[in-house]
Amino acid sequence: MTIINNNKLKVIIFDFDGTLIDSNNIKANAFVELYSHYGKEISRKVLNYHNQNLGKSRNSKFEMFERTFLNKPFNNKIGNDLSNKFSNLILDKLLDAPLINGTEKFLEKYSKDLKLFIVSATPENEVKLIVKRKKLNHYFQGVFGSPKQKGDIVEKILKIYKFKLCEFLFVGDALSDLNAAKSNLINFIGIKNMHSNVFPKNTILVDDINQLRVHIEKKYNL
Repeated sequence: MTIINNNKLKVIIFDFDGTLIDSNNIKANAFVELYSHYGKEISRKVLNYHNQNLGKSRNSKFEMFERTFLNKPFNNKIGNDLSNKFSNLILDKLLDAPLINGTEKFLEKYSKDLKLFIVSATPENEVKLIVKRKKLNHYFQGVFGSPKQKGDIVEKILKIYKFKLCEFLFVGDALSDLNAAKSNLINFIGIKNMHSNVFPKNTILVDDINQLRVHIEKKYNL
């Protein structure tokens, strides 16, 4: 993993849920609601798995829940049906969900000089809709989601903008975000949440986007 230094920062890639929008509890509750009719033990397993795997696509979680927890078959149709039910549970709540502290001021300030992206495990059409409805889309060069893998999306962004690796930064709240950064040899800063213990001890963590601003202004002399 590269180390943040005083090279010029040119690109920031953001995760979405739990990073720019306060939505993790909304999604956790929706997973539990979807599986509540299987009983408390299954609901507990579903919640624990979700919380320990923030940043993974919902379809990969559904496959785990169906095959492993319920010993049921799983295919694309089953995954799509569950995903549609999940979307119906959360979409209105996500549209009303607050942004993480400092998000809009940060985007307003830095979108003028930096290239900003969203790379999410949320289905791409859904994350694009939420970003548009929250009137944030004009801040970003691109908004990407599943079924594409985060690491693959980051790799494509690196190929488009042939800057030094140290001029890219990934900001996210999940281990999958850190892994997408590490696999592409770019810097990473984590947004703290109640599951931040999944990160290695040397990971740089900040409380919110306000703290992110303070941190990068100091590290990059912005």
